[in-house]
Amino acid sequence: MWEIQHVGIQRDAYLSNRTIQSQLLRHFVLDGISEACIAALLCVLTLFGRHVPLFADPPNQQRSYSEIARFHFIKPLTAVIFLDEPDQIVSSCADGIIRISNIKNGKEIKRVRTQENEKPMSLAYSKSTKALLIGTMDSVESRDSSDLKRLWRTNPDDASTFGDIALSPDGKSMAVPRYEEEILLLEAGSGRAITRLKRPNVRVRMCRFSPDGNSLLATYSDSRLVVWDIAKASSLLVIEGHAGKLCCGCFMLKGKAIAAVSEDKIIRVWESEKGDLIHEFRGHQGMPTLVEPLDGDNILTADTDGTVIQWDIVKKIMVRKIKCSNKQILGLAVSEDKKSLAVACLSGDLIVFDLSTR
Repeated sequence: MWEIQHVGIQRDAYLSNRTIQSQLLRHFVLDGISEACIAALLCVLTLFGRHVPLFADPPNQQRSYSEIARFHFIKPLTAVIFLDEPDQIVSSCADGIIRISNIKNGKEIKRVRTQENEKPMSLAYSKSTKALLIGTMDSVESRDSSDLKRLWRTNPDDASTFGDIALSPDGKSMAVPRYEEEILLLEAGSGRAITRLKRPNVRVRMCRFSPDGNSLLATYSDSRLVVWDIAKASSLLVIEGHAGKLCCGCFMLKGKAIAAVSEDKIIRVWESEKGDLIHEFRGHQGMPTLVEPLDGDNILTADTDGTVIQWDIVKKIMVRKIKCSNKQILGLAVSEDKKSLAVACLSGDLIVFDLSTR
């Protein structure tokens, strides 16, 4: 096989026999290899079917992460996060069940249902308070991560959520996107409202804190990104340039850049102070709906076709592409030590990958 790769035959995931024949003839006949040898090779390939995965990845080809755990649930998953313990992972399902599972042995540790089986939309973990934060369509509640006992729950009129819960870097405050065109900031320890950030007549989709916790990034249904000054409750920057509704965004490069995904399938990276476009990435077949920072230079994006892609925003390259499912990915989580990636799928599959060899 190494000889075939060496002469530079075009590599696809699967090559038909006719394609193989034409490329072998083009390369090998010129090198003095007889057509009879090629015919013999094609006969062997034919025995194994019309399409054969013939070539291995060259040394410089993208390689996938290794899978270390897989869970399957009957109901679709909606979110996933890691706890302090590296082997413990929390997932939420559309039927209102929150589970803590052990990655190593695949066993469920604890479970709890949301009040009145409300559908969980998002999860967050406050390391400072050791609390699990659960956002539903009707409320936000906090539970002790050790026994899942409820600590507090917001009034449904105060925090009707629509997107991810964003937790501040110090774990003391949280931001909750709402249907009613606003972001509600709450104390993570008590659920008490701190302030509201509102843009009239547009729907907020998600929000993320800056690394210093002083700013908040929000994506909106009018295709705009807004960076808010939390203390002043006013906008610092409005970024335009995405086509279609914005789905998700995050700060990168220690807060100096913003990565965002939208319905046009393009990942755009923006300068966070002036809003200048740094780069555009393309590569998703489905619509990317999630973006998650991996480390200082890399981000992960996930789409509606069940694919996760790692991008290096400094080198401006695609690093890896992972096909996780045939259905939409609804949750991405990276462990605190950056050694594990968890992917929650609409199919009910929860997959954990090893990032330590990347």
